[in-house]
Amino acid sequence: MNVGFRAVTVLSIAAFSGGCSGALRTPPAIVNSPAASAPPVTAQALPATSLTAPLPVAVQAFEQEHLTGAMALFDTRDNKLACSDATRCDRGYLPASTFKIANTVIALETGVLSDAESPLPWDGKQYDNPDWNRDHTLRTAIQVSCLPCFRSVARKVGDVRMHDWVNRLDYGNRDVSGPSDLFWLAGAGIWYWGVWVFAMATWLPLVTRIRNIAEHACTSTGEDPFSHARTTHANPIERLFIAPYWVNYHAEHHLFMYLPCYRLPQAHRLLIEKGLITRMEVRPGYREVMRLATSSEQA
Repeated sequence: MNVGFRAVTVLSIAAFSGGCSGALRTPPAIVNSPAASAPPVTAQALPATSLTAPLPVAVQAFEQEHLTGAMALFDTRDNKLACSDATRCDRGYLPASTFKIANTVIALETGVLSDAESPLPWDGKQYDNPDWNRDHTLRTAIQVSCLPCFRSVARKVGDVRMHDWVNRLDYGNRDVSGPSDLFWLAGAGIWYWGVWVFAMATWLPLVTRIRNIAEHACTSTGEDPFSHARTTHANPIERLFIAPYWVNYHAEHHLFMYLPCYRLPQAHRLLIEKGLITRMEVRPGYREVMRLATSSEQA
């Protein structure tokens, strides 16, 4: 596949993610050289983009699957854009997984990846999606939409080259504020600083400390493994802001380390049925745990 065709392919996706007709009002830059260090390509003037009739097959597919979305196809032969929902196609969205296409093109052009069989090793972390917990090639990573793989690829491309190639491809609004492995997932500009950096510097340390206290403060270090950690019942607000992904079932996590997080409530119920819960440290909420940790009461 030549570079020009790659660029046109990505542009059709970029148009959807950044507002289809809006993205294509600016003539796209078609890349003619695979060299990563080549000077920026000058955009060539193209005829005005016209929107054809909606795509009936795509509309029907979305309706059958009970999904809300849109599909856009840009025909480079007559410079026409077909879209299943013109209103949605003209609205800007985060690229999210669609950026894997641009990410792949950029990685191939910069030499980070060489071909479809380029190895993408597993980072050893456990993810909720089991398909991500193994080594991949570029081919298989695309098939399972392996997010950790493509974040790793983006980090290897780096911020400077990513910014350069997003400009070359005229991708969406070209805003790559924030880390190269995150801007296409979390947004950019004020949202990156406000939602990610500010939260990591304020709320995250506080919540992490509260969870650490709830999980291990005032627990036993004796021989009984059932008493080495604490389970804290959490109300909906606490689950939302302090204990997502069932992390409040920490005693169960210690007892069954390889159990998926979504099975921990079931494990808790089974321990109650077996009469083993009396050997565990269980508290009714995080406020109760903090009261315990700041008093002279012993667990």
